[in-house]
Amino acid sequence: MYRFFFVLVLSVSLWSCNDGDVVDFEFEFGDDFSSCGSDDILFFKTKQNPTETVTVAISDFTLEDIFTTEPDSTALTINENATFTYRTYNRENLPSDLFCSNIPPSNLNIEVDQSSAVTAILTRILMQDDEDGIPANLEGQDPNRDGDFSDALDTDKDGIPDYLDEDDDGDNIPTRLENPNPNDDENLDDAQNSDEDDIPDYLDPDDDNDGVLTRDEESVSQDQNPTNDQSQDNTPDYLNKNITNAVPATAFRVHTVQTTFRVDLRVTDISIDFISQDNFDFGSLVGASELRRATRDTLMPLFPPNE
Repeated sequence: MYRFFFVLVLSVSLWSCNDGDVVDFEFEFGDDFSSCGSDDILFFKTKQNPTETVTVAISDFTLEDIFTTEPDSTALTINENATFTYRTYNRENLPSDLFCSNIPPSNLNIEVDQSSAVTAILTRILMQDDEDGIPANLEGQDPNRDGDFSDALDTDKDGIPDYLDEDDDGDNIPTRLENPNPNDDENLDDAQNSDEDDIPDYLDPDDDNDGVLTRDEESVSQDQNPTNDQSQDNTPDYLNKNITNAVPATAFRVHTVQTTFRVDLRVTDISIDFISQDNFDFGSLVGASELRRATRDTLMPLFPPNE
């Protein structure tokens, strides 16, 4: 079964500007920004010493607009008209609900409040991985190195590319249990290879080379889990070449696919008197709740890999 999630991660932002010969003005807001709002969204960053905030407000726009448009694309850029606001405050600590409270906090003592009509450029970047112990770039995620993952390697031809597939060879043994990367590095030459052929276990549909597919060696319990079928020697049948009982599998093990996104924001066309630069790398969005979950049943009749 497909289950799609997204996780939002960080990037570094730094913006420097110079207001002529009078003051050297520099923003140092750290790595990330947050959001709130349902029908109208507000992105914001806060800092102390000095106490400052910057916000980007977009009307008639929600977080779902970022994720419901072309949800499976590698990268998506959305341009929106927005309002950029810089504020500084005559107090050391800002309330935690400064921007997301229905009732604005009182006694903020705002010293400077400057706004500008801007263009907000949101870029959603797909950063998928199945966390099976193999870096996505080594699983044929982008074989042509062109940013297009549609031609990614799919060893077992089950419709799930290897970099998202918990079971790359479709043998009902999760890739992570087949020790594909013992040293947790960029070299897979030392991947586990039980039958010592030319194919490591995580890509081998017949791990013991006994002529019976690993997924069909479930003589004890047919539950899409060959690891718990042991006829002798406390060794799973799929690794015991002396056991050749074949019980044809009828289904794949259920798959869970995690989809990770990074959402970056850049602001352009800023026009505030004492700020010389007209663009700002706002950083990457964090703290958003799960927005999209889609499922697809993969409990289906099996077919030989590479068919």
